[in-house]
Amino acid sequence: MKRVESSRIRLRDTFIRSKLHTLLPSNALRIEIPPTNTISFGHYAQITKTFADEHVFQFANLVGDFNPVHFDQNYIDTVMKDKFQHKLVHGMLVGSLISTIAGTILPGKGSIYLSQQFQFKKPVYIGNTVTAYVCCKGNKGNNKHVFLFDTWIYNETTKEDVILGEAMVYHQQRKFE
Repeated sequence: MKRVESSRIRLRDTFIRSKLHTLLPSNALRIEIPPTNTISFGHYAQITKTFADEHVFQFANLVGDFNPVHFDQNYIDTVMKDKFQHKLVHGMLVGSLISTIAGTILPGKGSIYLSQQFQFKKPVYIGNTVTAYVCCKGNKGNNKHVFLFDTWIYNETTKEDVILGEAMVYHQQRKFE
């Protein structure tokens, strides 16, 4: 019985995720949280970003990942031609938009990331515009200060989900209600 309920929740979440990007305006930033210190099921935030060569280069300099799939179009055209068409944005760079939302918007300043799970579904190419979403789906047990979020990133250029996941975030001042 638990598995059926879990499947229903996944179907509902997938439906919400597939429709939310069509319902929301494509602003650089969208927030749907109350002015109080409470967060409830369905409160969400989003940010939109277009990735350029410069962003990928800065990220590679920071973490040391100079894999040619990010920098060498000739490598893509010869070695990776059956898999990719263009230079890729680092998956973790794209995924870091979720951390940006958690640490600055929802729950906001003072947040502590406890966990993040990602499923990388599709590549993001340099020049693509993506929108990252964080949507509250509950709290952890009896702890009203530990929030559970559905997270996903939608590629506005290719019109598909590229990263799906879940996050658990602690915030001392905000609570789940």
